[in-house]
Amino acid sequence: MEVNIYINAEHTGHLSKGNGKYAVTIESETSKGLATLQLYKGVLKTSRNRTALIACLDAFSHLKKPCFVNLYIDNTHVTETINQEWYKSWNLDTWTNKGKAVGNADLWKEFLEHYKKHKIKVICEGDTPYTSYMKTQIAHVNIEYKEDICQR
Repeated sequence: MEVNIYINAEHTGHLSKGNGKYAVTIESETSKGLATLQLYKGVLKTSRNRTALIACLDAFSHLKKPCFVNLYIDNTHVTETINQEWYKSWNLDTWTNKGKAVGNADLWKEFLEHYKKHKIKVICEGDTPYTSYMKTQIAHVNIEYKEDICQR
């Protein structure tokens, strides 16, 4: 099964302690035609990259069986970490890179588990068929912000 995931994440305030919000559209072909699921959420006291990773994990949590995923996201950190295979230089036992802690290691650990389970192609794309709609929704939907509960 092939699934397209479109993510638009925004961040306001302080770089590492601001508020993030995101929109996710999950699209897949079913026997009844194209099906979509849309999510809109917010995260308090977080960073831009962390918001993007949380959005990815939220989307992946809706995939019930292994599948081929096209992940469209406009976050260069996420796309380059996967596409340039930066994660391969990390010490995954200690979650360090060149002696320093990997940023957002808790989220990357979970992301890479999904990366192993699914065949995920990450595409850095800020202009998708859903971008305009998702940005409008993020701006106008009353998003309930939650604490960053992903910290494990």
